Amino acid sequence: MHRLLLPFTEGIDASAIDYALTIAHRAHGTLVVVSYLRTVPKKSGKLAYPRAGALEQSQDFMASLRYKADCRHVHVEIIELYSQDIPGSVQQLAHKYECDAVMVFTRNGKAVLLSNSEAQALIQNQAIPLFMVRLMTHRPIKSKVKDWLAYAASFKKAQPARSHSALAAQGVLAVPQEHSQLEQVVADSTTL
Repeated sequence: MHRLLLPFTEGIDASAIDYALTIAHRAHGTLVVVSYLRTVPKKSGKLAYPRAGALEQSQDFMASLRYKADCRHVHVEIIELYSQDIPGSVQQLAHKYECDAVMVFTRNGKAVLLSNSEAQALIQNQAIPLFMVRLMTHRPIKSKVKDWLAYAASFKKAQPARSHSALAAQGVLAVPQEHSQLEQVVADSTTL
């Protein structure tokens, strides 16, 4: 059974949550979710409590994730922690909970569910395996409709078989034949 760690500090993203749950479900694994609340030391040396908005967002994230996990019958372990050093804490928890990898999501070159600096710190530290997921960009509905109409119109014309390079140019991924079970789950999930 695989264990994947999903850290969260900011910016609830439904597609990232759905993707993480799908990977955990297909791997017959457990998603260990950690919602972090940043604490910053005051000049007096005492720790400041997180702002009220961060507490609300953390609660909303955990409720959304738990609901979706229950609907999909995915086993999750949800933890809420206060921390000054989130990347360091992620590394410690990954080892403590024996996680196979830490999931880090990006979209358009920016981190999703984490701040850019936190994601960058995790990427730079090679102590733990990362499961990097690049989410598709959100496109306006008008653009999607235009693409769909062009696709539908293409059926009227005879289409020659497409090569791997033509598919790659369109963003379709070719999956190598030899890979681990977790990599197979990821490859199967590229169709989301």
